Amino acid sequence: MAQVLVTDTYLTNIANAIRSKKEVSDTYTPEEMANAILSIPVGGAAAPLLQSKSVSPSTVAQTISPDTGYDGLSSVAIGAVTATTLDVYANGDYSAANGNFYSSVHVAIEDSKVNLQSKTATPGTDPIAVTPDTGYHGLSSVIVEAIPSTYADVHNTTATANDVLSGKTFISADGRPRTGLLVTSSYYVGSTVPDGETGENGDLYLRI
Repeated sequence: MAQVLVTDTYLTNIANAIRSKKEVSDTYTPEEMANAILSIPVGGAAAPLLQSKSVSPSTVAQTISPDTGYDGLSSVAIGAVTATTLDVYANGDYSAANGNFYSSVHVAIEDSKVNLQSKTATPGTDPIAVTPDTGYHGLSSVIVEAIPSTYADVHNTTATANDVLSGKTFISADGRPRTGLLVTSSYYVGSTVPDGETGENGDLYLRI
């Protein structure tokens, strides 16, 4: 192979041409110049300058953009979400740190820390809601007393409103108070001769 004398000027001019085409300020050895020339895009435009970035996960949306001086992103590495176990020993609200989440929650509140209340309820004619008083976390027991003797068993009641005097109240078989509709009080058989206005002897007549 014939030997050719190459001066520094020739090499500098070649390097400057490469830098101009690629719009970079890199330096090249004679061995690197061939590959640098081959990496110049068709048409002579400089190859885009891309950036690789790393981000941490977050509970809010993120927009990842290249920094000033870069044409775009070559890659974005997103870190793994950190999983932790939460041990709860007291009442309260617990939030995972930004970018983390709870893979499990262990609740271990001591019995002595829970304040429970025991209550007694008496049946009535209306539904009863039994709830703990202020300062208690819940109910340990609810005692329901027997039905008071003042509440009669009416499931065998057969009287209707037509059997009870008007204006009088009675409890029907469904346990509800009802008002009688019967207008007359009683029937009587006359023992003496009634006058002409009440009929004849032996007739039934009403006393109202």
